[in-house]
Amino acid sequence: MSNQFGLILSFLFLSVFITLSSDIFSYQSFTTTFYSQTMSIVNDIQKNGYNKYRTDELVEKYEIDLFQIDKVTQTDFVQYKILFVKNYESKLFIDNTLDRKVVKRYEIFRKE
Repeated sequence: MSNQFGLILSFLFLSVFITLSSDIFSYQSFTTTFYSQTMSIVNDIQKNGYNKYRTDELVEKYEIDLFQIDKVTQTDFVQYKILFVKNYESKLFIDNTLDRKVVKRYEIFRKE
């Protein structure tokens, strides 16, 4: 009887472990994709300067929830402070226990 109880407990633990680890892999994949998407936008701004229509097009394409850019003009260069936010929604639970907000900030110095 105790062996069957132990097997049931170990099976439950294993199923919880597999479920949570799959969500960890899903979150890691989400953040890696998000970081590469934001880096693509930042590289475009660094190379071509800030073009509102082009940047808004990329933000919409990558489905970024929040995008803010502040432009600070200096004598020799322009500084851009950029904020990206995207929400991660876990598919494990009905409530939002494992949902997260992923935030990425960049500063670009560009000579204009």
